[in-house]
Amino acid sequence: MVEARATRRDDAATVAAFLFESIITRYGCPLELVSDRGTHFLNQIIEDLTRYFHIKHRKTTPYNPKANGLTEKSNGLLCKILLKRMGAEESQLYRLQEVTLLDERRRDAEDRTRKIQLRRKERYDKKIKPVLLQAGDLALLYDSRHARFPGKLHLMGGG
Repeated sequence: MVEARATRRDDAATVAAFLFESIITRYGCPLELVSDRGTHFLNQIIEDLTRYFHIKHRKTTPYNPKANGLTEKSNGLLCKILLKRMGAEESQLYRLQEVTLLDERRRDAEDRTRKIQLRRKERYDKKIKPVLLQAGDLALLYDSRHARFPGKLHLMGGG
């Protein structure tokens, strides 16, 4: 998945705002952020953001585009789209309409996926028997903040 936005400035505050507004609030916190070693990623603002949301920040090897090949490929595709858009004539505007519809199609796909997931959840929930706990019963507490796999010998719950 690629999220991109044109901005007037290329600084840490803009990148942090984009990460929060377009990624974290829409999709939730990612487990990790993979970035190059640009100054807009290696600074206190991004470090504070990743620490606050418990996001692991992985930095790629400098001057090695192969280290983050998927991002480089996406950047190349974005450049091609922008070049075509900037050089488009009025007779080719119908092609631009397809590009503008991509966001709507993506949102429609997200809505359909959400509906399918809800139907599957309802079907699954019908099969599950409710567990009735009484006061004083022992139960295992699951802490979702530590949902990452800590290792095969680590207990997944406490209590």
